[in-house]
Amino acid sequence: LSTIDAAIDLCTANQGDVIFVLPGHTETISGATTLVLDLAGITIIGLGKGATRPTLTFSATGSNIPISAANVVMQNFLLLGTAGIDVTSAITVTAADVELPDIECRESGSTAQFVAVITLGTGSDRYRMVRPIHRGHASGDANAAAITCAVAVDGVYIEEPNFDGLYSNGAIYNVTNAMTNLTIVFPGGKGLLRNRHATRDSGISVVATTTGQILSPRIRTATND
Repeated sequence: LSTIDAAIDLCTANQGDVIFVLPGHTETISGATTLVLDLAGITIIGLGKGATRPTLTFSATGSNIPISAANVVMQNFLLLGTAGIDVTSAITVTAADVELPDIECRESGSTAQFVAVITLGTGSDRYRMVRPIHRGHASGDANAAAITCAVAVDGVYIEEPNFDGLYSNGAIYNVTNAMTNLTIVFPGGKGLLRNRHATRDSGISVVATTTGQILSPRIRTATND
């Protein structure tokens, strides 16, 4: 099949269906309807390593992959921007028990940035992300956060994040509504949050009443605070 969305149309909800995306596969995400993960219980696995991983290029400000179905897994994809375009959010999650292992978002220039890589919306309880990478560009002013959440969700789990950007809000940012049972883990000293913003010295910023734990954090800011 030529697109992942076409493969999703052949799946059945909650039957354990798995889509394998071959090395070298490329798609352009031109809006918020190009690739919609709206079928519960499917798993989408990208094959390959490095530059051979399936690559999704975001070509418009509103380019977005919405995940609105529960129990979805999307693994091992490379996300890229387009010069002259600052993408509002690459992936938006509004369903429970979604897992995104080994997702890398890479910026190639100061005018090809992501305001947010992942946005957690209402309903994204028990969201799980392992070994996420965001490689922000060394200049530019569009980055706000790698992961942002402004709603009350429970049980979010983030393991071994590697985020490097000029985040105006912080690499991991929770605002407005408190999260509960948030867990951020840096196992065995792996993972790093680096905020290179000149005036915002925040690696992790959460609402004061947010509950949970941050284990063995590794954070660097522009002024090394």
